[in-house]
Formats: sequence, structure tokens, C-alpha cells
Amino acid sequence: MQVVLEIGHNGAPYVVTSGGIAATTQIGDQGLTIGRTAGILAGLPQSVPGYSIDRMCAGAGSCIERCTAVS
Repeated sequence: MQVVLEIGHNGAPYVVTSGGIAATTQIGDQGLTIGRTAGILAGLPQSVPGYSIDRMCAGAGSCIERCTAVS
């Protein structure tokens, strides 16, 4: 995630308004709201919300749909 933020798009940095990650069976390390934790570890400000989506096999598709609809 840090690399993507550093590279940006066509030389312009990304503006991140929220972060979502699909994570099935959120227990152990994944139980700590991995969407929020990944954003903070990547250097996003704490003002950027993050969340996890647990929809088993549909989680990744739901995450992409929701994250692209926000922007």
C-alpha cells in the first residue's frame, strides 16, 4: 500500500478518502479491523477511515465496488 501511495497516478499523488479491505474470517491478526490498521501502517493520516468487509467469497468484489463508489 505504501508503494502505491508513493507512486501515485501519472505523477500526481493519490487522494485517499477511505480504505477498505476484504478479509474473510477476521480472527487473530485479521480481527483488528485490518482495513483501518493497514491504512495507518501505510502512513495515512488517522483522519482517513478504514474498514474491513467480510462476505466470504464476495468480499473482494464488494470491497472494490464500495471503494470505487466512494470516490
